Amino acid sequence: MWKNINHQINKRSKSSNIPALEINEQVFVEDSNIANLFNDYFADIGSTLSSQIAESSMSFERYMKFTAQNQFIFKSIQVQDVVNEIGKINVSKSIGPDNIPAKLLRDSKDVVAPFLALIFNTSLNNCIFSDDLKTARISKIYKSGNKKVRYCKII
Repeated sequence: MWKNINHQINKRSKSSNIPALEINEQVFVEDSNIANLFNDYFADIGSTLSSQIAESSMSFERYMKFTAQNQFIFKSIQVQDVVNEIGKINVSKSIGPDNIPAKLLRDSKDVVAPFLALIFNTSLNNCIFSDDLKTARISKIYKSGNKKVRYCKII
């Protein structure tokens, strides 16, 4: 279905492949090797950063003694709010994890808004959230010059 829709609206797939990556004077060109290098970089970044934090004499349990005085209270999302927010979507931006083109969503906002409001409200009331809302799409953008992993800007 999406292939047909994308074909009708002349949407072309965008690619951000990395042709080569240099680390420690070694050049990698295989997609799987490049993916593994980025995986290694991000898998180690937590421990790398935490090793730079000074040790503390305070136990983590000290911070657990306090209970939150506030709680989240959500108002029901109104259909008109959904219509208004969809109307603000920039159609020149790329699609999200749902693969729905922004122009299609914006053009059909009056039809889809009641259903989206129902889904959002049900999700909030039952504390059930889509896995797509728990993940991030990471894109790598090279800074000018060196194409080594540590010189990539991650957005």
